[in-house]
Amino acid sequence: MPRRFSELASRASKEAHKLVVGEPGLAQDRAENTALYVGPVVTYTRDKWWATLSVMPQVYGANFQDNPDGNTHLDLEGHERVNVRLIFGLNF
Repeated sequence: MPRRFSELASRASKEAHKLVVGEPGLAQDRAENTALYVGPVVTYTRDKWWATLSVMPQVYGANFQDNPDGNTHLDLEGHERVNVRLIFGLNF
């Protein structure tokens, strides 16, 4: 029997690079940029398979090093403006 679900989801993303500090071999994570996405998710299920579609626009983003994209509220240099994902799965 087919079933449909809808929900609201969020996704956070952070890009970091290793910054060597102090003694040789000692490394520390330092964030370069971050982004937060929020949007609807729709799931359709059948007996043997399912599919999920999410469309999440970036609602907040920041560059911690500088501002190469010129946008103070979104990170468009390291992350996309809209994140769209379509996922299929098989039940076995």
